[in-house]
Amino acid sequence: MTDELGKLQKTVKEYSDNLARLGKEIAEIKFNYKIIENTTEKYWEDKIVEFKKYNEKATEYYIQAHSLMNLIDKEQSRSFFIKY
Repeated sequence: MTDELGKLQKTVKEYSDNLARLGKEIAEIKFNYKIIENTTEKYWEDKIVEFKKYNEKATEYYIQAHSLMNLIDKEQSRSFFIKY
């Protein structure tokens, strides 16, 4: 039992570290996410690339959060994606 608890704690720590890293990456992407009055095609192409990057990281973040919740409380994790 103690061994299982130790493994669970280690896994939770890894997931938490990943969430922190992903959160920082998302914040960096979002920080640069201001729309300026510029209608050039290049500007909007760059915005699309930035948005895709943000979307991928946000999806990765929520999957990681769901996995962490699933480790701790499977019942609550089932409705996580519905809520958020």
